[in-house]
Amino acid sequence: MNKPIYEQIEEYLNYCRARQFTEQTMDTKIRVLNKFAELEIVDDMQKLTNRDINNWMAMQSSGAATGNVVSGRTINSRLNHIVAFLKYLRDMDYDISVKIRLIEPAKEKPPRRNWFTRDQVEKVIESAEPMSRLLISLAFDSGLRATELRNLRLKNISGREIHIIGKGNKAGVVFMTPRTKKCMDEWISFKGITDYLWISPAYEDGRPYSIDELRYKMRREFEKVGIDGFYLHALRHSFATDIQKRGASISQAQRLLRHSNSATTEVYLHALDSGMINVYDRLKIGAVA
Repeated sequence: MNKPIYEQIEEYLNYCRARQFTEQTMDTKIRVLNKFAELEIVDDMQKLTNRDINNWMAMQSSGAATGNVVSGRTINSRLNHIVAFLKYLRDMDYDISVKIRLIEPAKEKPPRRNWFTRDQVEKVIESAEPMSRLLISLAFDSGLRATELRNLRLKNISGREIHIIGKGNKAGVVFMTPRTKKCMDEWISFKGITDYLWISPAYEDGRPYSIDELRYKMRREFEKVGIDGFYLHALRHSFATDIQKRGASISQAQRLLRHSNSATTEVYLHALDSGMINVYDRLKIGAVA
């Protein structure tokens, strides 16, 4: 049974009118189906393929079809009318083989947190498995960046000091609380660390986990205790906020965060020569032994 697409559409619309669809529904069907026909994707719905539908959807989402970019919800609404049209044609013994999948609505993600409170982080650390406990402790207690965390090696550790190459290839030193140092020593002993701290079992060449993999491990620990919206860099912000609450000056926070200017440090706020470790101990260890 071969008919031009406009005849197929009119046949379907007459069927809908006979079933007394509302005027609003009929107006929408007419607009959607006629617009579909005007695009000349196919001249006979029996020739319709999934590629044609994908092209039509791309034109909708880009605005090429109507001049206006439309949402996934609107595209689904229009697709529903096309699906109903195709179902009618199948019922009328037209040879329709294409199957249409609606766009799955994007899952709403919890808003990312800019920082976490000390109590929240402590709660996570208490229940975390050893690797994540150390990762979270280093990010929160030492203010390490994601790349710095990933690239940590045994040779970087000297007592409670961590010697790193930070942003812009600048050498720097951060400190560990006694608790974090204890976690570090236990981790190194338990895993027999000789180079990178976080060696991925997926590779045989001893390379570390990716940042995404480390981020996933930490996010899982936060979600386990009911804290959503995990954002790895928020732990660095949390470090800054925590030391500010405990009395750090802008200049002290700037040096502990290893910022080149205080304006950047101020964004993080919602003490590092031989004397700076004493500032660090006063700001951090007073709450965590």
